[in-house]
Amino acid sequence: MRTVVILPPVELHALDLERAIHLSKMRFASHGQVTVAAPSESIVRFQEQLDSHKIMLFDVAESRTLFDVFIFVEGYEGQVSVPGPHSFPLPEPAKQRAYWFMLFSRFKLVQPKVYDEYEYPHLDSHVFQCLSGRKHEFVNFPYGPLYSDVEVGPVNEFGFRIPQDYLKYKTRSAEHKLAIVFGGSAAFSFYCHPEEMFSTRLEEKLNATLNMRGSKVRFTVLNFGMHDNVVMQQILTYMLFVHELRPDFVLAHDGHNDVYYGMQDDPYLLNNHEIIYQRYSEEWSKILHKSEAVLTAPLYSTSVDTQQLNLPQNVISAYMKRKRQFEHMVRSDGGIFIWGVQPLHCSKSKLSAQELLRYRQAERGIRHSPELEKFLRFLYYTYEMMSFELEKQLDIHLVDFNRLFKPYGEEYDLLWDHCHTSPLGDDMIANAYHDKILNLIDKHKPKNSLRKILSRLIS
Repeated sequence: MRTVVILPPVELHALDLERAIHLSKMRFASHGQVTVAAPSESIVRFQEQLDSHKIMLFDVAESRTLFDVFIFVEGYEGQVSVPGPHSFPLPEPAKQRAYWFMLFSRFKLVQPKVYDEYEYPHLDSHVFQCLSGRKHEFVNFPYGPLYSDVEVGPVNEFGFRIPQDYLKYKTRSAEHKLAIVFGGSAAFSFYCHPEEMFSTRLEEKLNATLNMRGSKVRFTVLNFGMHDNVVMQQILTYMLFVHELRPDFVLAHDGHNDVYYGMQDDPYLLNNHEIIYQRYSEEWSKILHKSEAVLTAPLYSTSVDTQQLNLPQNVISAYMKRKRQFEHMVRSDGGIFIWGVQPLHCSKSKLSAQELLRYRQAERGIRHSPELEKFLRFLYYTYEMMSFELEKQLDIHLVDFNRLFKPYGEEYDLLWDHCHTSPLGDDMIANAYHDKILNLIDKHKPKNSLRKILSRLIS
């Protein structure tokens, strides 16, 4: 399988050029040669920037017969070399494929239009995958939607970034500790490839430190983050997939989705039953019951007509009560529960030029409407209130990245959009969780004097 990485006709930073080539090679080099090409408008400039790479001139007619995989790297405003992945003529469409490399992290399959076994080996693993659209999108599932996202690496039949044989960890030695990460797409590490996820980096860092200490303890860290999940769905994921593993640590890395949806959700469900749900569930009900005439709040809105929906303190109260429930379940199973709060744009003291560029790229340059601007201000205000409230909870193990990211200003590129971190941001998250877990381990160690007493009693 011969692959060509097609650079765009516009200027790009050398760092992003290198990343596009590096990730393409990681993904496809095991299948055959990976070549880099560029159109006439940019080939000279890119060759000067990338003197360690040989760049060929991108010729449409010649490339069609030379290569099997075509990766079109986008510019910061979405530009790609003509004709682009959607219009690129494939003479052997059954064997060839075209990708759009978006946001310098995600390989979006364009041709073919739906996933095949090569792209996602678990297409027919269960009935709900068989009934899915067989592409990058939500998959309906009895306990709530899953997501088939293979754009940044492999996932299992339920969309989680975990090994297929993860159930083997049910049986492990006392020195083998298991930590599980829960949350939404921020926990999934939306813009990070497997080796860049904070769950992966956390495992590496914990084991390196423990090895340096001479400890026999070793960690496995599994990532059960899932796009759009709120705490209620994390609980269901724990019950269905994780409960029998009896993890030693559970890291619930969240906040954004519960605040985002909690602001908009039905007041009765939120205020009386602490139920925060994804808003598109309402749209599914309209389709199923043909009830389109029923008035509901538009997306990015906090009101129906003049009725304000949910107040910040009520959203926070529902979030905390549901998370307390999750904590109770984990502690009842003998695990230690860590309250993680993911960072947002508002968490940094000042955004960098690169972060602003990435945000415009992620938003496709579309200006926010006044309603969306108002919504985001409300979201960030509620998020700050949530941090203040969590600081008062002295009986929880808290790692609040909304607070921890405050000292970092425009010289740090930690966020890729308003709620997802960059690989560097994920690495910093791994550092903080590493310190927290080791602190908790040290705190729970029996004191030497206690050990001596126990030893005497036993003897």
